[in-house]
Amino acid sequence: MLIIEREITPNNFLAVWEITEPLDYFLPYMPKEFFVETQSISKNRIKLQKAIKYFLLRKYFPEAIITKDANGKPFLSNNKHISVSHSKNLAGIFISDKNCGFDIEKITEKVNRVKHKFVNDAENQRFKDDKETLTLLWCCKETLYKLYNESGIDYQNTFDIQTIDYDLKSIKANVKGKLHTIFFERYEDYFLTFTIQ
Repeated sequence: MLIIEREITPNNFLAVWEITEPLDYFLPYMPKEFFVETQSISKNRIKLQKAIKYFLLRKYFPEAIITKDANGKPFLSNNKHISVSHSKNLAGIFISDKNCGFDIEKITEKVNRVKHKFVNDAENQRFKDDKETLTLLWCCKETLYKLYNESGIDYQNTFDIQTIDYDLKSIKANVKGKLHTIFFERYEDYFLTFTIQ
């Protein structure tokens, strides 16, 4: 079920699907690339998430083909940029004329157990130590990772979250001396974050 379908700004488009349908619902709409990509995947949930990526892409850009660069970042044959994400029962795409990053994360207690892998000392001082804030930080850093698309990135030190503005739903982050603005939304118990370069 399509839950978000929105032009964020001109040439920046977000679509998010809540998974309520079985895989068979999507199969008639799948291009051959889907079957190649999922041939060695046994879990239906992962196949479903990938199917939604192709389903949404064909809905908005039926002629576009997804390819990946050497680091696995997807891009489109029509010169549009795409960022893809999924978490539990949500999957979505962000499409832009510019390089972009997009992520979805479900808010769970698990983030407390792994925060030492992505939260630096300064962020520990700046922000609350609760699952909502930590999930938002993680979601933001995943978005920046997809934007930069470099292997071996250190989430703790490469991405430094400076501020979170809950009124404007925006986050400021320093990446290698460059300031980025990441926008976020909350849908039930999920965070969505996106940015463009």
